[in-house]
Amino acid sequence: MPHPLIRPLLSLLLTGTLSLGASMAHADTFSTLKEGLMAYMKGEHSTVIKTLAPLAKTGNTTAQYLTASSQLNAKPPLRDLAAGEATLLKLAAQGHVGAMRDLGKINTFVKSPTNLPEAQKWLTEAAERGNDDAQNMLGVMLLSSDGGIKVDAVQAYKWLLLAAERGHVVSGLMLESDKFTPEHKAQGAALAKDWKPVR
Repeated sequence: MPHPLIRPLLSLLLTGTLSLGASMAHADTFSTLKEGLMAYMKGEHSTVIKTLAPLAKTGNTTAQYLTASSQLNAKPPLRDLAAGEATLLKLAAQGHVGAMRDLGKINTFVKSPTNLPEAQKWLTEAAERGNDDAQNMLGVMLLSSDGGIKVDAVQAYKWLLLAAERGHVVSGLMLESDKFTPEHKAQGAALAKDWKPVR
């Protein structure tokens, strides 16, 4: 099963190939991105950083995202949480949904519990834009939260239902939680029906 990031990136790269034409500079960019993506898929973060960091400095957002992700996931001494997070913040400010989701993950799993409100903020941003992974995480957070996050079973059911409808298996299982009353389910389902993604 491909990483959830891979399908959109492959699509992006293929689209780029069709529109770049025969330009040598563009062909080099595509080749570099492809090499970096293949390394990313294999978990070879040092290769990703080495390959894509120069391209990232030119402003290529795909290279920036993959480099930041690798900085966060690489083993020391290449791991650089501060640099990776800083890049994700810049990308999120530009509307990059994957960066928003990843900032939610960082604040949930790396900086928690004091940063859970920040995690909720970024997960909500990504969830509102239709990211099923963020919707799942937000639903779980709202169902059984701590660290200053208010439990809201109705909103939790809404987000989990939306993620499940997009094929998120964990969300589908979470919908069966005994923490949901019939009222929670009815109200959450109504909210999910009326929901439209932010563009």
